[in-house]
Amino acid sequence: MHYKKNRTISNLNTEWEAFSRANKVTRRDASQQLGWSDSFFGAILRGESNLSLENLIKISNYLEISPTRIDPDYLTPRF
Repeated sequence: MHYKKNRTISNLNTEWEAFSRANKVTRRDASQQLGWSDSFFGAILRGESNLSLENLIKISNYLEISPTRIDPDYLTPRF
């Protein structure tokens, strides 16, 4: 379980770095747009705060990527 968390946080950071560089967005800007404090988003990026399913989807939507790019074990709901 600890490995999964590390892998997910590593993927999140990789995706965040690529997005922020390409779009010239700071963590503070992103936090504001997500409705979070900068410290909360920072805690998620450092793996210090739980990345809930809701926050995973919120971040994925913001980064315009599939949640599986961050958490490969995420199962997209089927209807």
